[in-house]
Amino acid sequence: MTDIGILNFHFSNNNYGAVLQAAALQNAVKELGYTVENIDYLPLEISIKNKIKGQIYYLLQVFGLREKYISPPKATNEIIFEEFRQKWIKTTKQQFDKSKDLYVLESKYKAVIVGSDQVWRPMFYGGESLVYFLNFLSGNTKRISYASSFGVDRWEYISNKKYTKSVKEELSKFSAISVREDSGIAICNNLFNVDATHVLDPTLLVGHDFFNKIINSGKYNTIKKESSGIVFYKLDVSEDFLSAIKHLSDELNCDLTNIYRESRNDGIYYRAVDEWLYLLKNSSVVITDSFHCVCFSILFNKPFVYLGNNARGMTRIESLLGSLDLMDRICLDVKLLKNYINKDTIINYSEVNQRLIKMRSESLKFIKNALKN
Repeated sequence: MTDIGILNFHFSNNNYGAVLQAAALQNAVKELGYTVENIDYLPLEISIKNKIKGQIYYLLQVFGLREKYISPPKATNEIIFEEFRQKWIKTTKQQFDKSKDLYVLESKYKAVIVGSDQVWRPMFYGGESLVYFLNFLSGNTKRISYASSFGVDRWEYISNKKYTKSVKEELSKFSAISVREDSGIAICNNLFNVDATHVLDPTLLVGHDFFNKIINSGKYNTIKKESSGIVFYKLDVSEDFLSAIKHLSDELNCDLTNIYRESRNDGIYYRAVDEWLYLLKNSSVVITDSFHCVCFSILFNKPFVYLGNNARGMTRIESLLGSLDLMDRICLDVKLLKNYINKDTIINYSEVNQRLIKMRSESLKFIKNALKN
């Protein structure tokens, strides 16, 4: 019998943070001595076809048949994320795409952990689902939230009184709740009348040794050794941004590498997960508007700038950077980007790491107590 089940967004085929946080949380629980697996649930709204295609492409790759049957780039992208999952994320043998099918798991585990990522932002998976509030579990299975996120600083379904009431009822059945942002504590306390603890994202929970293991196990680590210069991971790209980073690259006389996705004549390509980590770890400077890219910048002690994106929400990043006294790394005007990369804006990682060690200890304590009690 597997002790612990985990439910999150491990199924992504284009989101490095989603798959890496899933692997990190599973590893953290495993290191505590428990047997653990991710529940292989892909909401029907997102479509189980994505998962199936990824596994088919992966098998074709293994048997050397990919080029014969599948053309890039779609196959390439789905293969690289499926390869990562096959190696680093243990999942249930059965795949699920309907919430009603999850009831076969109601008594399988001693405990189920939901999180991390924006699992409590229903708009991400079709809305009004209670799956990520663990409604499919029996009363004998312990329900735990680790670093779950509402995504923004409010409950977006406040006008839906019936759904909000149902969520409140499910949350009342949890034995331990932790959230990724300070604002999540307020939502839990004030709206759902449950207590919550602020903890680290799983990518910061496990430390860099785990991710170094991923890097060292990959093909890219044996091919390229030099610094990757300035790397950028930008979800929303503008001409002003491209101009600013080009100018910065020229001033610093170093290479400029896009680690998000690459547009080619035949489509859009994503880098392998280990390659993505390698380039970030060996960079000189990181420029991003991604939460998880900031997490890894901090983990690898990289100089970084976070380009504020109000449209995507600032709650997640402000909560993290505020707790580490790094709010000055947020740049709200891309034209001022170069002002954040000079000798007067060097990050004191000695102080940051000390704060991180304390937060990591408190976060691990939360998991230990939640699983033990």
